[in-house]
Amino acid sequence: MESGGVSLEDLEEYYMVVNQTFRSEEEGYKYYNSYALLKGFGVRKEDLECKPDTKIAFRRLFSCSKEGYRAVKHFNATNRKRQPRALSRCGCKARLEIELHMECGEWFAKIFVDEHNHPLVKPDHTAFIRSHRGLSDAQKADVIEYGIGGLRTHQIMEKQHGGYYKVGDGEFFYKYKTEEEGHLQNLFWTDAQSRIDYDAFGGVVVFDSTYRVNKYNLPFVPFIGVNHHHSTTVFGCGIVSDETVASYVWLLKAFLEATQQNPPRSVMTDGDRAMAKAISMVFPGTDHRLCSWHIEQNMIRHLCNPKLGDFRKFVYHAMKVDDFERRWVEFKDKYEITEKDEWINRMYELRKKWSKAYTKGRYFLGMQSNQRSESLNSRLHKNLDRRMSLVDLLEHYDLCLSRIRRNESQLDAEASQTVPFTDLHAEPLERSAARTYTPEMFKRVKVEIIRLVEWEIAEVLM
Repeated sequence: MESGGVSLEDLEEYYMVVNQTFRSEEEGYKYYNSYALLKGFGVRKEDLECKPDTKIAFRRLFSCSKEGYRAVKHFNATNRKRQPRALSRCGCKARLEIELHMECGEWFAKIFVDEHNHPLVKPDHTAFIRSHRGLSDAQKADVIEYGIGGLRTHQIMEKQHGGYYKVGDGEFFYKYKTEEEGHLQNLFWTDAQSRIDYDAFGGVVVFDSTYRVNKYNLPFVPFIGVNHHHSTTVFGCGIVSDETVASYVWLLKAFLEATQQNPPRSVMTDGDRAMAKAISMVFPGTDHRLCSWHIEQNMIRHLCNPKLGDFRKFVYHAMKVDDFERRWVEFKDKYEITEKDEWINRMYELRKKWSKAYTKGRYFLGMQSNQRSESLNSRLHKNLDRRMSLVDLLEHYDLCLSRIRRNESQLDAEASQTVPFTDLHAEPLERSAARTYTPEMFKRVKVEIIRLVEWEIAEVLM
């Protein structure tokens, strides 16, 4: 341990470790691993040394899990069948070496290096480090006890820690409306983490009012977005008594109040007319797109081939606006579309909300459908039925939300402690992007970088 710039607290911690003694090599490992858990790094067991010509162990080295480097042969491999794992090692020298004192039979700290060459893991990410994934004896006992009641291991761990995400609810927001007799009409709620997530990722919001997952048959409306891992994040949730403009206006205003009057840049919905009207009233400056999945279902309901195939081209094929308008006229002439074809005529009026010719270049983060809302609702449906009360719904929603956040936290941990694999001959821009973006976003950026190489720059003399 170098003395320059070391605090008194660091020195006390250093001497605390080097003065430790252990009754066994395994006890030494548990101690160092517990120390690593508090500091924010993982531990790996290196070779166990034995006395020459005996099986008596006398020395063990425990290193930081980021010790060493990926072998060069893995970079030079050809004909790979799958993408190599992300790089996690960076040559960290932090370690603890313990040795057995043969006379007294105790293990002592021989070498201790506490300096790391990488950022340490945040407290809420340490559970994802390999050496810290085990369960204590007390936790194993809980697994057996709660397991009899039908809970899975990850649900048990969440119960033990009061939910996976350790966010205080001092900023919990809720709003409700009752009718004259005091019966609940509308409800909206969002917690502190959801409000933080909206500040970071609330550029595009997806909501779908087509689900009723309670015995009162009330529409369940989650507010969904996409985060920096391109995975689902939840901004809030609402339950309304009916699908009227007034109910949706109330819900969107409650959402605005929770977000401090900060509307999203774009929204995506299932095409409900009342919701569309409410959006235009409450979010007048927000870009509105219709979900392609719901459009697809309506196409199948209203059209048949070959008309169906030709209409799909308007939805998914890239074309200029002028080409769209010209082809639409041809489409109407070909199939003799008249005023009686109400659905087709209505879709033309809404073309700016669904046609790729009109939505190209607008801010929707690559999303075309509300599959993220579908995903959340499918999780709810796994353990819910229409006979459940609102309390049951809220409790299960909270569990689904906890699982979503656990997934995000795990991805955050992986992104902070690993770097996506790149070939040795990769372009400098690709290697830089690997260290800048999260792994999932890097995959998308890499595609664009590869396309860049195909471009040629030529001087044009004027």
